[in-house]
Amino acid sequence: MAQEQRLTLPLRWVDVHDLPILYANQFMLQYHGGDFFLVPGVVTPPALTGPNQHEEARRLKFVAVHPVARLAVPRATLEALARIIQQQLKTFPPAPYVAEETEDQAEEA
Repeated sequence: MAQEQRLTLPLRWVDVHDLPILYANQFMLQYHGGDFFLVPGVVTPPALTGPNQHEEARRLKFVAVHPVARLAVPRATLEALARIIQQQLKTFPPAPYVAEETEDQAEEA
């Protein structure tokens, strides 16, 4: 009987540019049944439009975080992701903040 040879092929990411880019400024990480669940979400300031916005804000019970995805991630993959993130943070320092000029400011100049 012939012994099976193991075949190893590289992974190649395809069609990445076909996906929409989703913004996330909040993250929740849950654990259940051996997997982690990574939930990116976005929070925006509540629309306070009345004359007494401070009072409107005081009546709020919470500010909603809207999830944009829910990813089930095995532990080994999450550990690899943590290493990748740490390396990228070391490689790319924070960009300096540059305020964009509004049309009104440009007209005044």
